Amino acid sequence: MKLYFVSVTALFFALLLAVLAPLSLKDALTANAITTRLDSFSQHPNQPLHKNDEQLMEAALASSATAHQLNSIVLFDQWMSYLEKKDETYLDSQSLMQTSTHIRPTWSNTYVELAKLSESKRERDRYIHLASLFGPYAPSSRLLMIEDTFTKWEKADLDEQVLASKHLVSLARIWRHREALETMISYSSAKQRMCNLLAFNTIRVKACV
Repeated sequence: MKLYFVSVTALFFALLLAVLAPLSLKDALTANAITTRLDSFSQHPNQPLHKNDEQLMEAALASSATAHQLNSIVLFDQWMSYLEKKDETYLDSQSLMQTSTHIRPTWSNTYVELAKLSESKRERDRYIHLASLFGPYAPSSRLLMIEDTFTKWEKADLDEQVLASKHLVSLARIWRHREALETMISYSSAKQRMCNLLAFNTIRVKACV
């Protein structure tokens, strides 16, 4: 009887593995394809969309999404809307990001993206605080804090100005963060102020040329 029970249990798990393994592989391939396309978009921001990009997004939504995958889907959706010159995204980005916070509540990247999507200053400040709280040394949190402080420079207190300036100079000296820093500076309304500070510290970045 005991041997029979063990055999049935083993067969059950074998069948379960046979069913789930292809699904896990498909999810992994879809997530990898999304990541690859996001890298391509960032390197060539004016490229045309592929015919299967929309299908790729639908496949990603149908997969067993992690917090990281949800963030990637939102970014992918934003790129699609940008390249198609649409005023609105296809998906409810805020809803997906909120779901991401439930899956992984202490991941700072989600709060960075929510801060960018926020429509009110109070809401944006809250998400910036959470991003800095859970990821004080994460590049995305630091870039968000830098951009926010330099944008509201006259209203920021001295401690905030000093901290943002230190982070800006520090990140500018780390080559692996240079691409993200260049992008942030290029699209920031505080670009000139940041470029002036970097020039004062004899740091040259392409975004300031």
